[in-house]
Amino acid sequence: MKSSKLHRAYGPRRVRERRGTIFTGNPTRRRPPPPVAGTPTLSIVDAPDTVTKRLELLPLWPGTRALDAAPALARALAGEAALLPVPANDPARAELLATSQRAGGPIDGDVALVACTSGSTGTPKGAMLTPANLRASIDATHARLGGPGQWLLATPPEHIAGLQVLLRTIRAGEEPAAMDLADGFRPAAFADAIGRMTGARRYSSIVPLQLGRVLADPGA
Repeated sequence: MKSSKLHRAYGPRRVRERRGTIFTGNPTRRRPPPPVAGTPTLSIVDAPDTVTKRLELLPLWPGTRALDAAPALARALAGEAALLPVPANDPARAELLATSQRAGGPIDGDVALVACTSGSTGTPKGAMLTPANLRASIDATHARLGGPGQWLLATPPEHIAGLQVLLRTIRAGEEPAAMDLADGFRPAAFADAIGRMTGARRYSSIVPLQLGRVLADPGA
């Protein structure tokens, strides 16, 4: 019987192995069969022995109650937690953020904070920030201003601008401060809150509308 090209190239035994499986160059190694459609698979990040962090919800109240979050933020700045700040006074927004950002699920071990966009044009987008990102921003701000100091929170704490106010104070080793916003932003209350601060250097971060109201108020 005339030998086929396969017989001549590989010999009878290897021909049988080649025809019986996917040839890999090593007839003793067989590739695993493809998964059955619909079979759930386990992502490597979901494997229990590889998960180092899970994204934790951090409900934040406006005003002085935001200071309760200082210990959790200190943990995030130290790389010990991954936090998703959400507004405690807006349950619908908090639920949207928790769902869209998969709160409670595994996350990269380098992440400290997930800062979200407003989501006004669709699903909120989350920016994953590492402790190194946060420290670099804080240190650059303090270097530009002349040194670290105590910061006064006067804006919503769940937004990155408000979060950075708290984080700068923590990084500086000072006691976080916040003004009472129960009656909204009032220039006189802002001035009083600054007067109660204890840091050698005192800072705050406000939006242009707030600044305009402060400058226009003789009592401030």
